[in-house]
Amino acid sequence: MPYILAYLLILLDISILPSILEPFVVWSLGYLIIISNLYKKDPLDPRIWLFLGVGILLINGFSGILYVPSNINEQRIIIYVMLTIFSFHLGFGKLENANYAILLRRRLRNVFNSYSSYSNKIHVLLGLLGIIGSLMICFEMFVLLGVSMDDGGERRRQFQELFPLMVLTPIGTILLGGSFPNIFSVFCGGSKINILLGLVNILALALSSMAIAGKQGILFVTLILAYIYFFHKCYRIKIKIPVYVKYCIFAFIYLFVLYISFLTIGRQNVTHEGQLLENGTFSKEFAYMAQKNLPSSIQNNFAEFFGYYGNQFPYVAERWSIENFEEKYGYFRLPRVLGAFTFVERQVIKIFPFYNVIYPDDRVATIKNQSKGYFGNANWGTIAFLNIKYFGILGGLIAFFFVGKISRKFYNHFFRSPNYITFQLNYINCAGMFYFTMFYFTQETGPFFYLVILLIFELYFQKQNISFYKKNPHGKYSYRHSRI
Repeated sequence: MPYILAYLLILLDISILPSILEPFVVWSLGYLIIISNLYKKDPLDPRIWLFLGVGILLINGFSGILYVPSNINEQRIIIYVMLTIFSFHLGFGKLENANYAILLRRRLRNVFNSYSSYSNKIHVLLGLLGIIGSLMICFEMFVLLGVSMDDGGERRRQFQELFPLMVLTPIGTILLGGSFPNIFSVFCGGSKINILLGLVNILALALSSMAIAGKQGILFVTLILAYIYFFHKCYRIKIKIPVYVKYCIFAFIYLFVLYISFLTIGRQNVTHEGQLLENGTFSKEFAYMAQKNLPSSIQNNFAEFFGYYGNQFPYVAERWSIENFEEKYGYFRLPRVLGAFTFVERQVIKIFPFYNVIYPDDRVATIKNQSKGYFGNANWGTIAFLNIKYFGILGGLIAFFFVGKISRKFYNHFFRSPNYITFQLNYINCAGMFYFTMFYFTQETGPFFYLVILLIFELYFQKQNISFYKKNPHGKYSYRHSRI
């Protein structure tokens, strides 16, 4: 299904059908549209990940399952989001042959060749750094600062209050950048020690999230597993991993679900099963269908997920009306490019305090204004909102055009030089598009340094013309950088 048709069907579903059909039916039809458009799509194409994220937000937010105050101008944010998506696709361009990558299947097997001894040593170092980073975060949070271990909501509040005083946690988040390539080594040809370290680093990311009562580490791991799994299914390339790795991954998924369940109880002040479906956030018909058809043990998790990934666009629409974006941000403003790289921006502010004069910090005023609204200030607002904040209303559309250009560069680069580094660079490309639902992927410190590590590797090994892969029996490297 062409992307333009898929987006039009979603718009039809959320704009016309709610006045005819029950919310649950509209919501179900929306997800059928999303699933049907995923069928036979290239999982390495960032456009499908962008469609998945935006589609989920639109269906959850405007199908009628969630309560949205009547005074909120829904049409304005929907139109702006569609213009943002159009701008990205315009920058990305059209693929001459959407299935040409299938023809490269033999070359794509190179991604999973065995690492050289040199490569394995580097990944051992990166894996150890990731584990140390996670331990530093946990040690500072639980031992030095003594935050709550059993109440996720209280722990999150304490983290936000104590963040300016933290020393080990910021360093730990930087070191977590080493966890990602080590996790990929589990599937892409790493040694036995790297496979073990990769599994430990999956837990390291989860523990770092638990320490701050967040979910980002688990989301990163989930996206990695989904990216590799769908690559395997689409290109039919066998990935050789030990049997115990599969069992460990299933166990991790189970533990992740348990953690999210406990986190929901703490952060949402849940006292009984199904409570989040009964608080008036969802339509009565949708709440009834969910309670009737879902196990009671997962009803609160279900409600939190579809509520959180549904409030983002209505939140921006409400904030637009309260703060008057046309007046506050204008149609064009001095580009705040560093806003997409939070770690770098913070260092610039420390060195050049004048930066805050050019781009003033308006968080206090924003929180005060948002207290007047229904959705409050507990939502990210998506990249669409950040583009307005950093570049202006029209400037944000232009900025995302160039994001599309950069995304296409990453996509093309992988197929020109398929190896484990470019495979991971394209993962960042795809995960970053799914992150449209929240913020720029590079605004997370760990993933930002993960990107930096990969870019350093790619530039160095291209320049030196050497490979990270083990030599074949003929004494030659099984793969070097090459161009099509």
